Amino acid sequence: NVNAASPLDKTATITIENVENGSTVKLYKIWKANYNASGDSITGWEKAEGTNFADNSKPTAEEITTMAAGLQAGTITALDTKESTVSGTTYTYDVTDGAGAYIAVITSPNNSDTVYNPILLSVKYAGTSTDLSDATINTTSNYLYGAKTVAKSSKPEVKKEAEGTTDESGTEGTHETGGVGDVIKYTVDVTIPVYPSNAKNKTLYAADNLSEGLTFKYETLKVKVGEKTYSIDTDTNKLKDTDGEVI
Repeated sequence: NVNAASPLDKTATITIENVENGSTVKLYKIWKANYNASGDSITGWEKAEGTNFADNSKPTAEEITTMAAGLQAGTITALDTKESTVSGTTYTYDVTDGAGAYIAVITSPNNSDTVYNPILLSVKYAGTSTDLSDATINTTSNYLYGAKTVAKSSKPEVKKEAEGTTDESGTEGTHETGGVGDVIKYTVDVTIPVYPSNAKNKTLYAADNLSEGLTFKYETLKVKVGEKTYSIDTDTNKLKDTDGEVI
């Protein structure tokens, strides 16, 4: 006699590509498939509280981000959590305990400023990787599909330019220069990362230190955000636009 392999003996792999070497991945298990006594069909899902989607066939980015924030804050308790450090640029995890749904939260290494969006992944016997609408399904005649995705990320970028006197005579080629008493205009362009719309922490700090011998003309400070320009009000030390809006 030969014992047939249980559906739970099937293994599927979760793969996330485009991850920085040294990043940390926390994989939160939010759904777990319930099997019948013989293990030949899924009868539904065990779900961590607070992880049901308005439409389980089409989870939204906002719902995923909200759940990820709750999982990180501890207001949502995952069914299981796996944490690992990525070696190379691809994260993999072998699922050996049946179908389920997961949210991956990626944190870049300390020397990096890459911002990653949280990712929903599912391991199922049928359907697309993020369609979680299946309830009852035969497991013996269906392959257990893993999930493969590319991490979405962005980086803040800072570019600084000076507008002084153009000097074409130096050995370093054309560059901006200035003498004692000259006023030099500096422009610092900051590209803000693409945060999820309902991310909890979207504060970006940009700083610049003056070289020795420079004096900052505080009253000239302007900040442009999109098409709006904010000027410094030296009486209140606040940045205001032409309508008086303050940032």
